[in-house]
Amino acid sequence: MAELGARLADFSPFEVQVGSLLSYHSGVIADLHPDDGIVALHRAVREAIRAVRGDEAVRYPWGVQHLTVAYASGAVSSDDAQRLLRRVRPSHASLHVTEVQLVDVTANSPAKTITWERLATIPLGSTSGTPGEHVGAGGPRPSC
Repeated sequence: MAELGARLADFSPFEVQVGSLLSYHSGVIADLHPDDGIVALHRAVREAIRAVRGDEAVRYPWGVQHLTVAYASGAVSSDDAQRLLRRVRPSHASLHVTEVQLVDVTANSPAKTITWERLATIPLGSTSGTPGEHVGAGGPRPSC
């Protein structure tokens, strides 16, 4: 946790827009925009975990940043689900990112459950600077 705290000390809190909700094969997700701050934060967290636990600890592939709202546990019509999701108003919301929750996630495929245990809460560092920028010695530098 010390490694992660050290890497996150230079991150300023930032905001992203969440939405619209999308029916996806694995559940309901919402895209995040702009995603440069969350991508840089995600990369820093993975690098800290890799430094402490090795490459095997961060094998899970990641792509477009998103927020998972619900997981699917069976087959249904994604069209029907999307019609219901489109009625959610407002369709977008601001999310202020101020901390990282380090969790231990367990997926049980036969039971179709995902559980997690919170291990630590690590606040993002300085509140000065532009959202999504790292702030440290020498002033702001662009996100990774």
